[in-house]
Amino acid sequence: MGLVAKGSRWYFIASKENDEIRNYRASRIRSSMPMEETFKRPEDFNLALYWESSTKTFTKNCLVTKCR
Repeated sequence: MGLVAKGSRWYFIASKENDEIRNYRASRIRSSMPMEETFKRPEDFNLALYWESSTKTFTKNCLVTKCR
């Protein structure tokens, strides 16, 4: 669905078969291969808004611990 750069890291935003949207850090993708399958991004999908929402959700759900 798109690529996002955050600092020096790139993230691949993709829709799974069940239509769940996921973020994948590009540097963790070990291999890929071309396929005949095509994909059309939904007209109402806004990558910038999705990324903002995803980042807020991730930050909210981060585990915070205190160390002595």
